[in-house]
Amino acid sequence: MGEGLLAMRHTPAVVLNKVWPRFIFNIVLRLRAFVLLCGWLPGIAWSAEPEVATSPLPDNTEQVSREAFLTALAHAPMVAAARARLSAARHDGAAAGVLPDPRLGLGVGLETMRSGGSSPMYGALLEQPLPRWGERDAQRMTATSQIRLAEAELAEALGDQAAVLATALAEARAWRATIELRHASEKRIQVLKDVLHGQLASGAAPLGAALALDTRAQELTLQITEAERQVADAEAEARGRLAIAPTEPLPPVAFPHLASIDMGATPLALRALATRSAAEADERGAESRGNPETSVGVGWDREQAGTTDQNDKFRLSFTMSLPVHRAAYEATAEAARARARAASHEVDGSRWMARSLIERATRAQAQAARSRSAADAVSDRTRTEMDAITQQVGLAQPAAGGSLIQAIDVLDRITAAQQQVIDAELTSALALADLWRLAPPVVPTKADVPDAEHPVTPSASPTDSPANSPAMKAEK
Repeated sequence: MGEGLLAMRHTPAVVLNKVWPRFIFNIVLRLRAFVLLCGWLPGIAWSAEPEVATSPLPDNTEQVSREAFLTALAHAPMVAAARARLSAARHDGAAAGVLPDPRLGLGVGLETMRSGGSSPMYGALLEQPLPRWGERDAQRMTATSQIRLAEAELAEALGDQAAVLATALAEARAWRATIELRHASEKRIQVLKDVLHGQLASGAAPLGAALALDTRAQELTLQITEAERQVADAEAEARGRLAIAPTEPLPPVAFPHLASIDMGATPLALRALATRSAAEADERGAESRGNPETSVGVGWDREQAGTTDQNDKFRLSFTMSLPVHRAAYEATAEAARARARAASHEVDGSRWMARSLIERATRAQAQAARSRSAADAVSDRTRTEMDAITQQVGLAQPAAGGSLIQAIDVLDRITAAQQQVIDAELTSALALADLWRLAPPVVPTKADVPDAEHPVTPSASPTDSPANSPAMKAEK
């Protein structure tokens, strides 16, 4: 009896030293887990999502971004080179169709007379060569076609450089959004690791959950470093196109408006129209070769100069070539007509290609909107599932280890949905960037740049449609 009382007297000490510390420790761990999961995890899971969609900008912001984009594009070396070629073509065209220079001939001779004497004689001839009929028109048409070809090359340079620049900037923006998304995932994983650390100490979670979290964290680190490399590559591509130093800022990305695209005035159509104009000039030149080349002149001769029989003679001259190879010139004209027909078909083809690219961009925009809607739906569905997992893990129920794995799966699904939005937005941006090749931007020019003294205005006229071309009329 005394031993029993003695044992009972020692029982509170045993309980205090062995039972209560573990019980209190478990309670603290459960409360800590519940606070972490309920306080941190839902907020990171839902409120920390990066803005990956390209939401519509205010009109003034979009206008400022577009102006910055076009200003940077105006200094691109390829654009400057194309503008210089256009200036050269315009200067070359100033001499097209000019009459040949007149010719002046002087002569001196010695005239021997029957009486045995001799006397000097002098003469002069002023002659004006005249081109063949239609040759000057062909020269002017050729010069005009060369100017239009240079305009088309400038439009192509502007469109290509704008498309490549917009593509690089859009890719850099998408990869930066991917980095933000992966950083948000890292924060979620860190919260789960903090919760799991406490549960491992109490034996409420398996070791495999910790290994899964470590593996996932390493994967995220590799994905972030790869995305950072992609951002650096895209920005280097943009800076290379603009010829700016790595320390200089890049302009914001800008895209053309679908309503501003004229399918009949794309750079490809302008080049085809210029090619057709050059073919028509070749045809006119070949036809003119079948006409004779003429020249007119006036002459003066003085005979028996210095004698009493001195006399002056005045004369008018006219010379003409004999076109004896008219058949060969006709074959050349027919070849030029064939090239004009080919260029007319290229104009039609460029319109169909432009229509296809516009439809592609429209589909990409629609797909991006559907991806955004699908991501919102995934977020709504996983919110309830994450709440249940949070409660289960926070209370440290027997299946808490499995719940952590489920939490990782849910967070992966959230990340996958957001990544799908980023990819869809990038696809839409790339399709819109390609439209710059259909609608080259009008870039600002500096007054002190000689190559910028003429605005870039296509020389196309309403008669440039394929149906109105002489080649197509001849084909019909």
